[in-house]
Amino acid sequence: MLDDTINDVVPVTSEDLTKQAISTYRNALESHSDEDCARAFALAQKADKDNAEIQYIIGQCYRYGDGVGEDCLKAMQWYRKAAEQGNVDALFEIGDLYAENISDPFYEGFDETSSDDFIKWLSLALKSESPKARIGFAKVYVNCVYCCNHPELGLEKKVNKATDLVLIRIAANGGYSEAQYRLGLCYESGDGVPQDYVEALRWYHKATENGSEYYYAGKLGEVYKKGLGVEKNYDEAIKWYHKAVESSEIGETIMNLAEVYELAGRHQDSVRWYREAAEKIGNSYAQYKLGLMYWCGTGVPKDETAAIAWVRKAAEQGNSKAQDCLGFWYFDGRGLPQDFIEAYKWFKMAAGQGEVASQYYLGKMYHNGLGVGKDEAEAFKWFRILAVGNHIPAQYALGMMYYNGEGIERSYTEAAKWFAKSANGGEVDAQYMLGVLYENGDGVSEDIEKALFWYQKAAARGNEDAGKKLKKIFANKECSGLKTESKINNMTYADAEGIMMKELTDKDYELASEIAIKAIESNGLKDVVSQVDNPFLLSLYVPIANNRRKVVAAANEIFHGLGVLPVERTLKMGEGDDYCYMTVASDGDYYVLSFNHPKALSFTEGDEEYQYTIKYDHEQQEKEALEEEEETHRLIAGIKVGRLKSKTPDGYLVLAGEFYDAIESGEKKIEYRDFTEYNVKRTIGLKTVRFNRGYGSKGKPPKQMRWEVKKVVLMDNDDNECDPFNVAEDFWPTTIAIHLGKRIG
Repeated sequence: MLDDTINDVVPVTSEDLTKQAISTYRNALESHSDEDCARAFALAQKADKDNAEIQYIIGQCYRYGDGVGEDCLKAMQWYRKAAEQGNVDALFEIGDLYAENISDPFYEGFDETSSDDFIKWLSLALKSESPKARIGFAKVYVNCVYCCNHPELGLEKKVNKATDLVLIRIAANGGYSEAQYRLGLCYESGDGVPQDYVEALRWYHKATENGSEYYYAGKLGEVYKKGLGVEKNYDEAIKWYHKAVESSEIGETIMNLAEVYELAGRHQDSVRWYREAAEKIGNSYAQYKLGLMYWCGTGVPKDETAAIAWVRKAAEQGNSKAQDCLGFWYFDGRGLPQDFIEAYKWFKMAAGQGEVASQYYLGKMYHNGLGVGKDEAEAFKWFRILAVGNHIPAQYALGMMYYNGEGIERSYTEAAKWFAKSANGGEVDAQYMLGVLYENGDGVSEDIEKALFWYQKAAARGNEDAGKKLKKIFANKECSGLKTESKINNMTYADAEGIMMKELTDKDYELASEIAIKAIESNGLKDVVSQVDNPFLLSLYVPIANNRRKVVAAANEIFHGLGVLPVERTLKMGEGDDYCYMTVASDGDYYVLSFNHPKALSFTEGDEEYQYTIKYDHEQQEKEALEEEEETHRLIAGIKVGRLKSKTPDGYLVLAGEFYDAIESGEKKIEYRDFTEYNVKRTIGLKTVRFNRGYGSKGKPPKQMRWEVKKVVLMDNDDNECDPFNVAEDFWPTTIAIHLGKRIG
């Protein structure tokens, strides 16, 4: 019947028939009439099928089932015919079909979705004058590469970085929230564009305005929490994290809200959200944090029983920090009966996940046979792993094992090497032992003046054995044989003790506090606690959660500001000078910054002993600097010729602990300890990194998340980056940084 009607009214010429089909289709779009759509399709079938607009109309009818059964494959065929003739509407529809089907199981039978086919139409869209087509294809690209994650299509391998950024920007300007978020990430990290936190913030806001995904609001919360491109504002961060929580109950989002409440000092609110994550989601880190808050009475009444219960829950789920904490409570008998067997059990679990404090305690337990059979070789293994990684107490422990020949053949030379590293890092017992070696000429040339130097440093920090050594030396008439003629030859022990323990007034402490507070605030350090170790030695305890590089920067500001460190010298973590040092506490929970107040040193002005000490210290520093420079050049050369690179299976590295926490909070760069041969061999040439999510149970390995390694670079103290295979002569690496790509498992 319909065909008869058409034959009655349609002109016989192909051109007129084509015009009639186009006009009828346009009327059908306005009327939304199924009958008009069916008439338009019938007309189009009899029109000129080489006409691009007719091809487009037929494609539309097949796609939406207008006058014919819905068939996306046939729709694509007709769209392609029209697009090849330059029909931009058809080109847009091709992109739209990809967008509809790329994340649907249906697309697997859609042979046009090969990457080569997509790239062909993407290129045409970019060259076209149609913003609609360009934006449409850019959205599909971003969706496919960054959202649906279809590595089998290999699109990211066929689009270079510059084009990738162009497509992200086109889609972002077209209002696509995912692209706006991605563009913000590019500006935040400086990936393909100059790093610009303000511009990143602008795009994150746009993404939040246009999208409903929880992580867009969560990202804004992170920006305000960290102060990226905007003044740090915990209240604003809380507002955005609440928006994220309202749209999703993802554990990470709730954890972020709990953490920012904690940073803002709103501990009761923090407890509420940690409890939410701990009880409803079973988040192990939330359980651990909730346990610590009960232990300290922060935001809740102090309750050791509740604290232990929550920390145990977290530890049993494989949380390494909780395992470390539980091990320490058993080891020290805090809140629990002292039980070395239980302590060993939990320390071993945490140590296996990279918790430094647990590794150190594990070494002590093997060394002393606590909770496990005495095993000096195993103790030596753990101490050496930590010592190479610049763990100062472990360096001292390793030195003692070499000194006593425990777990290794006795070597005073090796003992002296490790005592020196630990002593320069501020370990008082190592300073004393280094004095002993110099006094006796064991492993070093006998040198009473160097022995005195180290005894004085140790005695100044309360080491009684060092004080006794000084008293004995000062009482010995043979002291007159010292090479340097100085007042120290005629000093009595009482004189030395009186000088070393010279007391400070309240005003002196106020000055020190003023300088320290300024450095702490300028570097954004949180929850810093001060302590007076003796009448002239002050220490700051900075929680390990603070950024390590900022802690180092603050320490140097304080040391320079007080005048206890020459301005031309900068210390790294684990290093010290005559009157200041910084290190990581043996329990791994704090950075420790210790320093003398200048007035406590004023007695030495113009004094020959002081002048000699400074001279010796500078000579020692120059020697150490030269050794460090030679070691650095050796490592750089080793990397360049391929001698030093990752030897881990399949080129991947398993990390945990603080790195896992960083990745969970959205970090995409890991700053991996110090520039040492041990760390170079573990990182250079990496392809992937795996992060343990737990310790595992019943013989099963821990769950892991796997990330692609984008690149591994070297960094200097000013955060400048350098390709490890092409290091400039004036570049001085101190840190190895791993840039992560996308998550792949």
